[in-house]
Amino acid sequence: MHWGPRLTPEQAASLLKRPLPGGSSRTRPTAPCQLDAAGGMRYGHAAIQVRFADGVRDLELEWTGESRTDHELVLAFADRHYPLTVEAHFRVYADTDVLERHLVLRHTGTEDADGPITVVRTDSATWTVPRRNGCRLSQVHGQWGAETQLTRTELPYGETVLSSRRGTTSHHANPWVMLDDGTATEEHGAVHSAALAWSGSWQLTVQRLPTERVSVSAGSGHAPVTRPLLPGAELRTPVSAAAYTEGGFGGAGRAWHRYLLDHVLPHPEELRPVLYNSWEATEFDVSVEGQSALAERAADAYRGSLGIAHSAPNRRQSSPTGSGQQAPVSRGLTTRPPSSFNALTPNQRLTPVSRQSRRRKIVISTVGRGL
Repeated sequence: MHWGPRLTPEQAASLLKRPLPGGSSRTRPTAPCQLDAAGGMRYGHAAIQVRFADGVRDLELEWTGESRTDHELVLAFADRHYPLTVEAHFRVYADTDVLERHLVLRHTGTEDADGPITVVRTDSATWTVPRRNGCRLSQVHGQWGAETQLTRTELPYGETVLSSRRGTTSHHANPWVMLDDGTATEEHGAVHSAALAWSGSWQLTVQRLPTERVSVSAGSGHAPVTRPLLPGAELRTPVSAAAYTEGGFGGAGRAWHRYLLDHVLPHPEELRPVLYNSWEATEFDVSVEGQSALAERAADAYRGSLGIAHSAPNRRQSSPTGSGQQAPVSRGLTTRPPSSFNALTPNQRLTPVSRQSRRRKIVISTVGRGL
């Protein structure tokens, strides 16, 4: 599969005439595949791993056909011996360079004759990056008070595994990566990026071979959790999406934002609240005058509609007094009557702007850290 600049139909057809990657018989099977199943002489990361009822773990998938619409291509495969089929769904959009892929596994056998199939690993997609001189990996990590910290490092040879076992999306790790040759900037350079549309536990495996082939395999779940696939049942993986741009990291970010607005969000025209946390500006020095000044500055910066969402720890006046208990504004702090904050809302009311130009509104929160 081509993952790079847009091609004309003639350019795309010419890719089929290119020779397969060279190398000896010992190295050739290690080249990453778009549908890399466990079995045979494959030594790298296997995106599809199963265990059949008789204990066999090898998969021998054969192509059985295809179907397509204006936006989707489905490639169908089946195991040569066991009752398992795999469909690879590719989806494209005319107005974005973001590609989507997911898999559908089906148990085509019967309960009496075949028994369940244990699904050990099913990555939604394996994205193969064209060869380049060098490869840099961009990712984010974080913790409380230091969320989504960007890290860029040279991708080592072998497998680099990024994962989360928390079961929910959090600021500790996010299922996406960016890859470039080490020279991309915010506005210039070729950048490949991939993400997994999944909010549970996940794993991304970035593989760099000695032949300089690089691939990203993204999927939900995490070892040692397995899933049974009963006769007649199917398993549909979440979507993995990938993008390519020559506009640097900024171009990649803008491509993803357009994709989310146009093809992911169910109601992109909605006016959404944006939480503005005043803790960094005021800490425990919360007053009507101070919050009013912050609201004026927020009004100048965003020109959106403004509301106040005040919540504070009950009777907490400073850090040494302990974290206390979170309390709504109706209870408030004993020395700051909640009615005093009502004056902020009419004073800071702004004229809403067009939803097409600004799809957000500002909400100031006086919630402190550690609450």
